[in-house]
Amino acid sequence: MPELARPPSVGDLEFSWVKKFGTALHIKGPFGRDVLYLVDPKASQYVLNTSGYKFPKSPDMRFMIRLLVGRGIIWCEGEQHASQRKVIKDGLSTNSLRTYFPKFQESVRLFISKWQDAFAQDASPKKTNIHSFLAHLTLDSLGRTLDYDFGVLSEGSESELAKAYKNLFAEMAFEQSDSVIALRDLMGYLPHWMVSVLRHSPDRLSRRLKAAFETSSKVGKGLIDRQLTLLQAGEEGRRDIMGRLVASNLQNGSEIKIEELQEQLITLLLAGHETTASTMNWLLYELSRHPDIQNKLRKEIIESQKYRRSEDFTVQDFESMPLLQAILKETLRYHPIQARTIRVAGQDDIIPLSEPQKTTGGKTITEVAVEKGQRIIVSFAAFNRLLTSIWGEDAHVWNPERFLNDNGTKTKTGLGVISNLLTFSSGERSCIGWRFAILEMQSIICVLIPNFKISPPPGNVEIFRAASGLMLPMYVFL
Repeated sequence: MPELARPPSVGDLEFSWVKKFGTALHIKGPFGRDVLYLVDPKASQYVLNTSGYKFPKSPDMRFMIRLLVGRGIIWCEGEQHASQRKVIKDGLSTNSLRTYFPKFQESVRLFISKWQDAFAQDASPKKTNIHSFLAHLTLDSLGRTLDYDFGVLSEGSESELAKAYKNLFAEMAFEQSDSVIALRDLMGYLPHWMVSVLRHSPDRLSRRLKAAFETSSKVGKGLIDRQLTLLQAGEEGRRDIMGRLVASNLQNGSEIKIEELQEQLITLLLAGHETTASTMNWLLYELSRHPDIQNKLRKEIIESQKYRRSEDFTVQDFESMPLLQAILKETLRYHPIQARTIRVAGQDDIIPLSEPQKTTGGKTITEVAVEKGQRIIVSFAAFNRLLTSIWGEDAHVWNPERFLNDNGTKTKTGLGVISNLLTFSSGERSCIGWRFAILEMQSIICVLIPNFKISPPPGNVEIFRAASGLMLPMYVFL
């Protein structure tokens, strides 16, 4: 587990495991606990899709989620999760997302204009930390879809929420010590009232977590109260994400408590903006390393403008750009922002395997027996790099061309929500906001790339995939 928590670069250790041992193996967790590590497509499909609610998230994982964002959709399980997903689905449906397009593009245009003003003083190349800009952009975009101004792109201002979120994931999970790994494993055995105790601890990280939770809670309460006031006055209410969630909840007999709706928003704000910003960071990094592909993408976007009637893009515009779609999918494949998930067998079970595996005793098996309580890690990063069985011999190469040829994969696995990728997980617990994230990224790319040329940082700099809860880009000077 220390090797998984502190790898030189996320995925490298797991790729070597798969190459040496295959796609299903046993590793040791804290206190000698047996952990089943899976990359096998059939086994992953069984755990995530076929029997999704029978393999809930591990207790320690749920405790940390509740500490960070409360009892939102990524925390709850079973019928409670199904009920919350039903309500939230309306606010993130394809038809609902179309109404957010202008909001996305409004944020991007403001972002671009600020860069143009900043870089207009002379024509020489400028070096900038693009991650901080992208984090502000994605948070601002979320705010606009909620009809709420976080102030992160306004002149000379940064909201309290943006400050509370800044580098939060890195401070939480980068370079975890062995004692922290063991402590977080033990958190799964703590009663849930301990969440409040830990949130009010005097250490620096607890203060950061408390500030982020309370600040976003205050925003959420204000948005919910605004919507309830409108509805109680007989008005339609706002058609933003929060408005749709509140209205849908009331129409369905208040299936979710107001406090839970508040925590849904906390989940959306923190997880939604950082994951999108970091994925965009990786995409722009790859384009900087492949200027020929960047030039082709720029040409494709500019060509599409000939057929548009307005400044804003539409879903059809995005779908008409095959290279844009290929670059986005390949980045999601190559740089999955969440490297893995941890589940627990809710009952004794038999997990099938796609390919026979040999035990250390030399026995060939086609299934793995698990007992109730068995910890299971499903690796998104390793699945997205499986060689000949799924992605081909160049699986460890960032190559958008694969998605211009028969959707990229050699074998259809029935996993994931898009193109056989596990980046957004799969099954009942797949990321409910994946369409939102993709449309937001497409909006950013299609305005950013025609206006700027992105190049690698000057000097002897190495960018690596840091294990920080999410797979964040970090750099070191060599």
